[in-house]
Amino acid sequence: MNRRRAIQLFFFLAALGALGWLLGKIGWAHVGQAVLRVGFGGAAILAALGLGETALDSLGLAVAIGHPHAWRVLLINSLGALLNQILPFDLGEVAKGGLLHRNFPGRATIAGTIVWNYVFKISRPLVTLLAAAIGLCGSSLVRPAVGRAILAGALLSFVPYILLRLLMRRGAAVLTARVLGALRILGDRRERFLEAAREVDETALGFWHRRRSAFLAILVLQIGARIASWLSLFATLRLIDFPVTFSEGALIYAAMNTAELVITIIPARLGVAEGAAFGIFALCGLPAESGVIMYVILRLKSLATTGALAPFALLRAAPEPDVAPSAGS
Repeated sequence: MNRRRAIQLFFFLAALGALGWLLGKIGWAHVGQAVLRVGFGGAAILAALGLGETALDSLGLAVAIGHPHAWRVLLINSLGALLNQILPFDLGEVAKGGLLHRNFPGRATIAGTIVWNYVFKISRPLVTLLAAAIGLCGSSLVRPAVGRAILAGALLSFVPYILLRLLMRRGAAVLTARVLGALRILGDRRERFLEAAREVDETALGFWHRRRSAFLAILVLQIGARIASWLSLFATLRLIDFPVTFSEGALIYAAMNTAELVITIIPARLGVAEGAAFGIFALCGLPAESGVIMYVILRLKSLATTGALAPFALLRAAPEPDVAPSAGS
């Protein structure tokens, strides 16, 4: 086992151990009772919201890459979302990108995937900021200093969008190709790969001008997906009989979204987000164990909804030719 794999395994086991410790501290019986309290009806509500979130994101991705096969895109997107629940650094996006290119080969697919991720960096901070504003205006849940910290975190969540925008202006695909060339990974394909990368960058940068209605559709669909995620959190709290108003739920959602930006760079997923929920609830003066239970249920919901679809993404589909989106789409 190389050093990198050993470090990843260490952090995964450490995070899993932390999750086990948290659940043991709360009491496995207490966690089980909360899950049972959700019931079949509550589970159906959460599953519907989870599937709605994934479907809206997937439809936006299908629009971005310019292919009408939304069902196939839904399966691939579900696999990426499932892996992101387990793997750090959003590595599920890498698997998703590879499968999209295998099923829909062409530069428009690569460019569309870049655009989809670019729009994601806008839609999520927008909804996070809206949730923070609603929470601060309608809730007396937290001290003013904590409220200002959550609002500042919501504003800081725009930083990845700014960085990606700068990277796209510099030519994200070309920069990647040059790095791979410098590492001698491309070999004699370097020039051909660079030319393809330039075309991808040109398509991605010109997306707004050539496909403005598609860009706006992707943004609206992603905002809808984030709102479904927000409603999932609020519904989970109510289903476990946690007394929370909509404004208070909005504030918790904003804080969790901000925390997940930091979690992305930590080389572990399972247990880390649950720990963040523990800390956020404690910071807000709420029972910290309720935060862990809430996130465990949300985790189970995500694993169930994406896990039901993800395996079908691995079934080989016949490759289709690159379909260039029309300018008016």
